[in-house]
Amino acid sequence: MAYNEDSSASGHDEPWIQWFCGLKGHEMFCEVERSYIEDGFNLYGLRACVSNFSDCLDLILDRIGPDDSDDSHLTQSACTLYGLIHARYIITAHGLDAMYNKVSSWIFRSSLFHLSMSDFPPALPLLLFCILLRFPH
Repeated sequence: MAYNEDSSASGHDEPWIQWFCGLKGHEMFCEVERSYIEDGFNLYGLRACVSNFSDCLDLILDRIGPDDSDDSHLTQSACTLYGLIHARYIITAHGLDAMYNKVSSWIFRSSLFHLSMSDFPPALPLLLFCILLRFPH
């Protein structure tokens, strides 16, 4: 979920989630439904994981524009928050369906998925999961 100044959202008219999922290296992300993100139950416990939680959520949901948030720290935090939300979303029925559609259409162009064993980014290392071998690496 790397963010850098070259991939800044400023100047783009597309929604933040589309912009984020369209970044190079973010092929494994699907677009999380807005209604899922707006449901506070799905966000339980994430406030403690990300600084400026409310501002990050507003940025993700396009309540504030990228021009209103020139702070690269806020954008980085929003990227982290979206990753945490995405991790929860893809284990729901809608999320599994979205990921299945992504894999079956070979958008990934690879048989490897990123696999995290924790909700919290620095807690455990990121693993790769091979679809063909059905084995984490």
